[in-house]
Amino acid sequence: MTADGLRRPVSTGLSRVDLVDRYERDRLGTLLELTREYGPMVEAAPGTILVTDPTAAHEIYQRTNTDFLMSLDALLDDTDARRGTDSLDRWMVTRRAALAAIGRESLATHATWLDGELSALADRWLADGFVDDPVLELRELTLRSFSRFCFGTRDATGLRGRLVALDVALRRVQSSPLRVPVFGRLLPRHRRARQARQDLATEISRALASPGSGGLAEAFVGVGTDQPGVVRMLLATATAAYGVPAAAIGWVLHELSANPEVAEQVAQAGAGTGYANPPPLVDRVVDECLRLWPPTWLVYRSTDRDQTCAGWLLPAGSAVMLSPFVTHRTATCYDEPERFRPERWCTLTPPRGAFTPFGAGPRWCLGARFAKLELTRAATILTGRLRFSPAGNGVQRDVRGTLTPVGLRLTVTPR
Repeated sequence: MTADGLRRPVSTGLSRVDLVDRYERDRLGTLLELTREYGPMVEAAPGTILVTDPTAAHEIYQRTNTDFLMSLDALLDDTDARRGTDSLDRWMVTRRAALAAIGRESLATHATWLDGELSALADRWLADGFVDDPVLELRELTLRSFSRFCFGTRDATGLRGRLVALDVALRRVQSSPLRVPVFGRLLPRHRRARQARQDLATEISRALASPGSGGLAEAFVGVGTDQPGVVRMLLATATAAYGVPAAAIGWVLHELSANPEVAEQVAQAGAGTGYANPPPLVDRVVDECLRLWPPTWLVYRSTDRDQTCAGWLLPAGSAVMLSPFVTHRTATCYDEPERFRPERWCTLTPPRGAFTPFGAGPRWCLGARFAKLELTRAATILTGRLRFSPAGNGVQRDVRGTLTPVGLRLTVTPR
């Protein structure tokens, strides 16, 4: 406790080397264990603070760009992201234009195309009778979905190769424990990731300049955005769109295959419904999967001076770790937090900061509404057409970046 009554994060007593050793053996388990053992505000190692208290997490999200800092796109980007800087101001103008364009009308139009693609995917899976790692095919589908929604009829076919290369490069960076200091970014794996990022940016610029019309790209015309800002925004969005929705749909299929009675209810509720009239049950199932398995399971912020937050003191120079995965399992509003219980959402309204699969505050996920469309339509169409049953030896959790189900194998039969 400080002289002015502020609480200090509880220290684990671990050195950074000890924390890294423990973290590398089980990243999710380590953060969950630290929270359960020491509480919701933990100095996991000197200079590294794990925040899972919902109130504090919400405040940090809300005060991002002012008191709690992050890079603009989190892809090895050292650009100053402090409110009042030209780089952030331009970023936020572009962001607002994109958010305005992702409205109900544009999503409804896209949903018609998406339903057709999901039906074709269901036909292929049914013909095979078996799906070995559905996330791989879902990545291809969600990439096409992103390309169509963002670029319209422009030629975006070159994005796939660049996105795959960047994904591989980033996994090599993210496989290293925690975050490395800036000087560590001179390592070869960081240089390769930066080059892959630049290659993707170049390809996005080429796609924007190609003949065609429509898509989110049209929203940036005449609203004060510049070409580098648009490319930067689409770069960050493309990287998320490649892995996050596919992983989330994979977790939906995992839970529905393990809970066939819920899958049956989803199939019945979704019969004959479209984007304009989604069944509440599907939303509840999707929210429960996002609670248990948030693809963005770890978020970083930093402090450049002492900050107070929900009665806590966070020292200057702290690396702040926010884990939706841990908060979703430790917040007191969730009864039986480890269980898949979509019915909890019939009456549950989590307090602010307790349910953050898409973040919160000024840097709330730009594509949240678009991702929710993909998730709800995938759950409705695929479960409405198919019955899924688990096959294989169980599912593992890949936490190198996006939280992704690995080893997900399903048998498929017609409904």
